[in-house]
Order: sequence, then C-alpha cells, then structure tokens
Amino acid sequence: MMGAHRMSVAGTLALMISCSDSAGPSPVYPELPDAVRAAACVRGNLTVGQSAGSTMDALDCDQGFHYYETYVVKVVQDRAVDILMTPQGFDAYLLIAQITSFTADSLYYTIIGEDDDGISGVNGRISQFDLSAGLDYLVIAGGINYADTGQYVLRVQ
Repeated sequence: MMGAHRMSVAGTLALMISCSDSAGPSPVYPELPDAVRAAACVRGNLTVGQSAGSTMDALDCDQGFHYYETYVVKVVQDRAVDILMTPQGFDAYLLIAQITSFTADSLYYTIIGEDDDGISGVNGRISQFDLSAGLDYLVIAGGINYADTGQYVLRVQ
C-alpha cells in the first residue's frame, strides 16, 4: 500500500469538522476544495494533543475492501507523534500519508506509514512517527474490511 496515490472526486457530500490548537500557535491547514474534502472523506483537522470521535459506516468512503475517514494533520514544529485509533467493536487500520499536491478535483499523496493492531488485537497505533512542520499529512482511519464499522476515537499525541 506504500507509494504515491491519487483520490478523484466521486461525490459531493461534505462533512467538515474544524479543530483548533488551544496550546501554543495554531497550525495553518491546507485549504482543500470542498470537492476534494468530500471525495477523500475529510472529517476534520487535528494537531498534537487533539482527538476526534466518529462513527465508521457504509456512508463513508469505500476503498474497495473497507470504509474509511480522513483527517488532515499538521504540527507547528518538527516532532515525533503517536497516532492512536481506539475502535468500539471492530478491527482498526491506520495509514499516514504526506499530501504532495491537490487540484480542484484531485488529491495527491504518498503513504508513508501504516498499522494494523499496533497496540493490541484491534487498536491501531503509529508510534513515534516523525512529522515536519510546514508539511501537510493525512491520517486515514478505517477498518480491515466492510464488517469493521462502529464508533472510534482517533488521537494525535
């Protein structure tokens, strides 16, 4: 799954959640077009110390073998982060990607890390992953297959 990828617009439904960093300077997130946010199932922005809760279901993006939701992640200084996904009743799968570019209808990125069961049997964890300030990242949260749906919490620390 590692390597360069492209997401094209497949729909027009957009659900956006904005988060702000309450401790220190706020990161500047990329202004992704609404069509790209919808096609990539971007659910919000996260930085260190933040978390998001959501529900994975059949209304989310479809990767061909599982559903997923995406979060844009930024750091204000170079640092290692832990990304944790705690699902309720399903097997988590996490990817981290670096956004390389985007247009009005496409998002280009390179997968730079992935994890299945990094903490224990069903939780996802990408540990001590080095992120650079000034770069834009995606955390793609999903399950292993279509049966893996339900509530989850995603944390960046």
